[in-house]
Amino acid sequence: ALAYIKAHPWAYLENCLSRAVIALKSETIPVVWNEDGIVRGFGEGALASLKILSSLGWWILLGGLAWKLGKDIFGGGFSREDLVLLLAMVICSLPFVLIDSQNRYHLPLVPFAALLAARGFTTSLPGRPRGRPR
Repeated sequence: ALAYIKAHPWAYLENCLSRAVIALKSETIPVVWNEDGIVRGFGEGALASLKILSSLGWWILLGGLAWKLGKDIFGGGFSREDLVLLLAMVICSLPFVLIDSQNRYHLPLVPFAALLAARGFTTSLPGRPRGRPR
C-alpha cells in the first residue's frame, strides 16, 4: 500500500476523496447491525424503511453541521471548543478516508457532529450572545 501511495500520490488522494463520499452518503449501519432483531420483530419490509429513516437523520445531522461550519467560516471564526470538536472529528475520520469506505467508520463522528450542529443552533437563538461568554 505504501509503495502504491508513493508511486501514485494523486490517484491515492482521489481514492481518499471517493472513499469519503462513499462513506458519508448514507447511514445504514445501525439497521444492518440489528437486522436479525428488526426482521424478527417487524418483518423483512421494515429494513428498507429504517435504512431510509436512518440515512435521513444522518443527512439532517450533516446539514446542521455544514450550516454551523459555514457560519463559522464566513461569519467570525471558530471558538476553541469548536476547534477541539473538529479535531476529534478529523481523528475519527481517518479510517474511512485513508483506508476503507464503510459507513460504520463514521459512527464515532455522530456525537461530535451533533455537538457542533447544536452549538450552531444555540448560538443563533434570539437573545443569546454571540461568541464566547466572558
